[in-house]
Amino acid sequence: MKIGHLIHLDGAGGGPEAVINLMHGFHDSGVDQVVFHGGKGRIASECDKLGIPRYRISIHRKATLLQGFISLVLALRRTHPDVLLMQGQWAGPVGALAAALAGVKTIYIAQWPAFYTDWTPFRAWRNAWAEWVPCRLACRVIALAPSVYYQYLYRGWAGDDKLVLIPNVFQLSGVPSQEDATGIRRRYGWSQDAVHVVSVGRLADQKRVDWLLKAWKEVQQQSASARLWIVGDGSERTRLEGLAGHLGITRTCTFLGACPRGIEFMAAADMVVMTSLYEAWGFVPFEAKACGKPVIASAVDGVRDNVRDGVDGFLVAPNDIPALGRRIMELIENPGLRHDMGAAGMATMTNSDSKQIIVRYLELIEQALSPGLGRAG
Repeated sequence: MKIGHLIHLDGAGGGPEAVINLMHGFHDSGVDQVVFHGGKGRIASECDKLGIPRYRISIHRKATLLQGFISLVLALRRTHPDVLLMQGQWAGPVGALAAALAGVKTIYIAQWPAFYTDWTPFRAWRNAWAEWVPCRLACRVIALAPSVYYQYLYRGWAGDDKLVLIPNVFQLSGVPSQEDATGIRRRYGWSQDAVHVVSVGRLADQKRVDWLLKAWKEVQQQSASARLWIVGDGSERTRLEGLAGHLGITRTCTFLGACPRGIEFMAAADMVVMTSLYEAWGFVPFEAKACGKPVIASAVDGVRDNVRDGVDGFLVAPNDIPALGRRIMELIENPGLRHDMGAAGMATMTNSDSKQIIVRYLELIEQALSPGLGRAG
């Protein structure tokens, strides 16, 4: 069996992380793989380490989309994987059509559902097309969380016979050690007397870090010892730094930029905050829990499925700035609650079995390859 992976952009974010975790899981199971990706980032590096063949396909830019599509068809015909796993919005329609021409079966993983950005009639039409094509042509469609599963079912893009619920693979082996966490605190001069709050992720409109900054203004007024660290970079960074200046929180809020291992900052912190507007699954709650840290997160699709409100963290309604500030203050003022929530989250992660998820993937692929099931591409 040979498994192909397609992601439109090998860059920052959870999508590439999900592909890397799958690559490692299949590699440990002795499965042949080939990877197709736009850009060049961690996926490319991991492929080289594991000896997995990879092809750079330029489907991450509109100007090179047609060229990338043709290159993908040719690469699929040359390598001919038994099945192509398509990760996310633009890999879905492009990969499904290319695989159909190359005679390769596909499985669509809804890593970044397009419908969450239906902000205009044109985007709604475009996004519906981007989801309908891979859902129509793929043998199976994988939703990562129950809320996303429901959305695909409700919209009629995939029925019970095709839609499957399987979470992302999370590798506990990547959790930082206590020495790693201590090293972060020393490197950045984190005071032992302060409570350190961390936000890790791309600085994009989806992540709504502005909600956290606005809540932090109230937190700063109530707790002089609390510190907020923003780990990540992106198109919104300049605007967010300007907002922090306008709010007068730059004394206690620091933008650290992109860091290779954001999870190390979670391990070093006292709590983690995630203010996303939407997610397909979201690695941050799992990373925080694996590090034994409580997480405060938006109660939105792809997140509320993975945080137990009041047990291993708090869920806050999106854009409820006062509630977000109150929850942050509650954890700042109660170290015992931080400890208990962190321990509760870590206990759930010790039962996480990434190998079993890989087994489910392999079983699903075997079904997809059965004669007469689905259609090529």
